[in-house]
Parts: sequence; C-alpha cells; structure tokens
Amino acid sequence: MRRLCGVRKKVSFEDHQSKGLNMISYIKGIYADDEENLIIVDCHDIGYEVHIADSKKPLLGHVGDEIMIYTYMDIKENDVAIYGFTSKEERELFKLLITVSTIGASTAIGILGFCDVPTLCLYISTSDVKALSKAPKLGTKKAERIVTELKNKVCDIHYVPVDIKTSSSEVDDAVEALMSLGYQRSDIMLAISATDDLEGLDSGKIMKKLLKKLI
Repeated sequence: MRRLCGVRKKVSFEDHQSKGLNMISYIKGIYADDEENLIIVDCHDIGYEVHIADSKKPLLGHVGDEIMIYTYMDIKENDVAIYGFTSKEERELFKLLITVSTIGASTAIGILGFCDVPTLCLYISTSDVKALSKAPKLGTKKAERIVTELKNKVCDIHYVPVDIKTSSSEVDDAVEALMSLGYQRSDIMLAISATDDLEGLDSGKIMKKLLKKLI
C-alpha cells in the first residue's frame, strides 16, 4: 500500500509578519530596568527588552513595580524586537502606522510618544499635517503620506468627534485664514464641530464665531 505523506509548508518569520501574526500579546512581570526608549520586564526570571517611548513609561509605573504591557513582536530577517504599549488602542494605531511606506517601527514608536492616541487620530483624520509633522523623525513629507494613507482608517481605532455641519467655500476660506494666523487645522475643525449656525454666513462672520471657541 502506498503511503501518502502530506507536505508541511515551512512558515518563515516573513510569513508571520505579512499576515499580521503577533506571538506575544502582552507581558506581565516586574519592571526590572529602564534605558532610553526601552524597559526590561522580568517575567519568570527571563528579562524581556521592550521598546517604548520614554514619555509613556510613567503610565506603566516605576522600576520594581509589577506591570502588564501590551506588545507587538516585529520580526525581520536578521532581527526580532518587541515593542510595548500602554493600551490595545495604542498598539492598533502602531500597527496602522507601520503599514505606511517609509514608516518603520522605531519611527512609529516615536510618533506614539509625541502625543496620545485621540490627538494623533484627530491630526490624521483632519489632515493636520503641520501638527503631525512635529513628531520626532517625521517631517512634512512623511506626515503627508500618513494622512493620505490613514485618514479614513483611524476612526476604526478611535472615533474622532468632528462633525462638519456645513461645507462651503466660505467655511474653507475661514479655515485657511485661521491657519494663516497660526491655528492648527485640527483645533479649527473641533471649533467648527462645536459651533452652530454657520450656514449662510460669510467667511468673516464664520471666523469671528470660531475665534470665540479657539481663544
């Protein structure tokens, strides 16, 4: 009798990465040590190096505390690194960011350390390139690419409560004028969302109403 043998496909690190597989969802252990943009978590006498923005560390606790940190394993051909997050929401935004060409894991961690998830989602969803470009190692071109590729995706992670009640050339003119005065697009959009009765007004009157919310 002929024996039929199934062929088992070898799954490479690249296959895991391309399919979005994450083998370590979180680590719970002792906050053992602290280095620049890195912490060591002692879990059952194994020290895990976890890359995390310095600005996020106080949210975890202090050296010696028992902590739980959400993680993402970044697998390359010659390297494996673990990145840490203070929430699942933060990790999901990280995973979105690294889908953008030219945005690597370390750059994404720097962006997440720049401000909180709701603010980042607001910058991206309202196309506030100027505000977003201030994140470390980003700049205008990369910020524009993030906005282009993720603008319609970030609301799946964090709902951005920006309801533009009216869309007209007068509103657009008012937005551009306020931006020329130094206001950020994301702040202007929130002001529009919180302001009633803009329809039918000229750009000057719209500006006056919005300035009351912005000042």
